[in-house]
Amino acid sequence: ADNAATPTDLKTPKANFFRGIAYGTATVSDKFSVSAVYELGYTNYNKDNNGDDVKIKTLSHSFCVRPMYQILSGVEAQVELGYSALTYKGNGMTGNDYKNKMLLQYKITPSLAFAMDGGFYTRPQIRVFASLMGNNSKARDYYNGWGGSMDGKKMLVVYGAQAEAWW
Repeated sequence: ADNAATPTDLKTPKANFFRGIAYGTATVSDKFSVSAVYELGYTNYNKDNNGDDVKIKTLSHSFCVRPMYQILSGVEAQVELGYSALTYKGNGMTGNDYKNKMLLQYKITPSLAFAMDGGFYTRPQIRVFASLMGNNSKARDYYNGWGGSMDGKKMLVVYGAQAEAWW
């Protein structure tokens, strides 16, 4: 529905949110590097954006690793492997259907990255990629309830190009 609330729409003074991120990159050789990131998130909503009482708590864990091999100076082959788990407890916007449920997701993204020079942090960079994403049935049901892009599918393939620049 056009007027349905989404998790990012919640504008509530009665909420707590925490996110911790650990990130690092290891240079294995002059042509091979690996980066990894772990994220821990917690949310606690007591009121929705209409001021109605809800009790929603989520705990999420995400892990991603991206090995990179420099084929030529400025050309890198990368593979991103990601996994995410979300525990949902509560009532309110999505009802009790997800109480104490574990929502699991994963993605595999091979890509070619093009930059002016070699090295993991070299920017600007253009990546050409294809992502294979999958999840369990609880995740499909939950995210489709929020207008998610999986559309009830167990797996989804997304492809494209991404430009990235840092200042």
